[in-house]
Amino acid sequence: TGTVTYWKDPSFSVAVDLPNTVDESGTYYVRKITDNGCEHSAPVDVTINTSPELIITDPDPVCVPLIVDISGSFTDAQNTVGSISYWTNPEATDPLPDPLAVDVAGTYYVQKVKPDGCFDIQPVEVVISEIPTLSGIDPPPACDPEKVDITSSWVDATGPEGTLTYWKDDLLTDPVSDATAIGESGIYYIRKEVPGGCFDTTSVNVTLNPTSGLIITDPDPVCEGATIDITNSFEDANGVDGVVTYWVDQGNTVPVPDPTMIDIDGIYYIRKESVNGCTDIAEVNAEIGKYPDLEEVGAMEACDAFDLTSAFIDNNDLGGNVYYWENPEFTVPVEDPE
Repeated sequence: TGTVTYWKDPSFSVAVDLPNTVDESGTYYVRKITDNGCEHSAPVDVTINTSPELIITDPDPVCVPLIVDISGSFTDAQNTVGSISYWTNPEATDPLPDPLAVDVAGTYYVQKVKPDGCFDIQPVEVVISEIPTLSGIDPPPACDPEKVDITSSWVDATGPEGTLTYWKDDLLTDPVSDATAIGESGIYYIRKEVPGGCFDTTSVNVTLNPTSGLIITDPDPVCEGATIDITNSFEDANGVDGVVTYWVDQGNTVPVPDPTMIDIDGIYYIRKESVNGCTDIAEVNAEIGKYPDLEEVGAMEACDAFDLTSAFIDNNDLGGNVYYWENPEFTVPVEDPE
């Protein structure tokens, strides 16, 4: 029995820090001193060979039916000499038949083995995209000024991941600024490009039906006992064909019984619905005023001048202009009623 030590020099002045993980080539020394003081030493030559250090550059994506050559997809940072092989699995048990003509997308493995057995193996990613096959789906018609979203107006029969763009012209030179808010009717174009540069284009038809543009002119006021016809109180600035209805409430739940003979003062609502279902609603004011109810106040006597303007009250408290006359035919006005 005894103590074993490890050294970098024969004079045993520089110890090996980790003798179980030596990582540099060279001559090392093993020294054993027995319990009774006897010692012996011996040199050990350690050779650590350099392993390959593969650096992978994935090949450019392509589209079917093109093929990919992965034989030039690596460099060896250590520039070692060795044999190259190509595999379909990281354990390097299933060889790749032809690394010059890979026709299936996936992860492959490049292995380099030196004559001394040192090796490195690294993955390389091959992208071979299916060509998109787009079909457009026209979005439902909308009513101007609503907006139409065309970002879901397509399907791809082959389904590869890709980048979608939206265009106003079939040459794909005028992009749509916001495909989620199309504000004009017309044909728009959807393009899908997948890794490898292949793409497909389809078109969709956007329909924005015009909405009535009701312009209201309130009818002339009348006095109670008279009626108002509100059927002529509007015009349509957009000239849209449609059905006009009249309502007591803004929610259009209570219809006006006869819009040609309104006899109750208030706000009413005119609705016009086009043949395409687009609707505009506007309010009209039917003003039916009460008659004044004048009542004489106090005695109409005075010593000098009498103020005629304070001689009455209006029990209905209506606004309006008051005129004063000297005769019941209202032909001779009072010059100074005050």
